[in-house]
Amino acid sequence: MPLLCDGKKDGPDSTDEVFSACYNVLCSGFRCNYGGCIDASLKCNNINDCWDKSDENKFLCANETTILELLTDLSGNCACLHWSNVCDGVGDCRNGEDEDKNICGVNHCASGSF
Repeated sequence: MPLLCDGKKDGPDSTDEVFSACYNVLCSGFRCNYGGCIDASLKCNNINDCWDKSDENKFLCANETTILELLTDLSGNCACLHWSNVCDGVGDCRNGEDEDKNICGVNHCASGSF
């Protein structure tokens, strides 16, 4: 029997790992972007444990040096962009980088939501 919302698509149709199946499942570890839940120790271990790879997001896993480089690259591509315009659903940068899933997928929601 497949495990519901454990980060791995099981079964022929993979419906055990979709938002509609996972959004109400409590998670005491790391919640994947689509709603699945994995053990917190698996986050940023260089192995994709969430099928959507959200546990290895480059912004989520960056250290202080790396995050500064990533943010500098972003600001260089988006002149004078205010942080309130990042992940707001509107592409303000030439290439839409301010709405990229790698940045916006790191947003943390209030407890009980995602």
